[in-house]
Amino acid sequence: MNNSQIEKIGIKIVEEFEREKGRIQQERVHKCGYDLRTTNTDGSDERHIEIKTTSKKKFNQRWLEELEQKRLETDDLFYVYLVTNCGKGNEEIKVLNKENLEPLFSRVVKHFYYDFGKLQEQDESETRLA
Repeated sequence: MNNSQIEKIGIKIVEEFEREKGRIQQERVHKCGYDLRTTNTDGSDERHIEIKTTSKKKFNQRWLEELEQKRLETDDLFYVYLVTNCGKGNEEIKVLNKENLEPLFSRVVKHFYYDFGKLQEQDESETRLA
């Protein structure tokens, strides 16, 4: 099972969990520092949920992207849901709010992003088979 499939399973598990907790109004969001916004039908108990998934039994380490970290620092409605055992039928969810997350902070790791998709745009003469 690939990461995309695992992520889709995790999202469905979280959506179901949120419905069971009465937060039935759900909206998938993008590029704002979390994945899912949920509330009760009256608009109360709002949560901004970042979903992290794995097919393993537990997480050892996992980073937050820069936008997610900013959300954690500024948004009292921000939660991280860790979904383990994705795709195995015995998925578990660990719900972490700001108070739970702050003591777990380990270190800042700076990432540099390279768009290797642009390699196809380069002149073929710059490329050779090994």
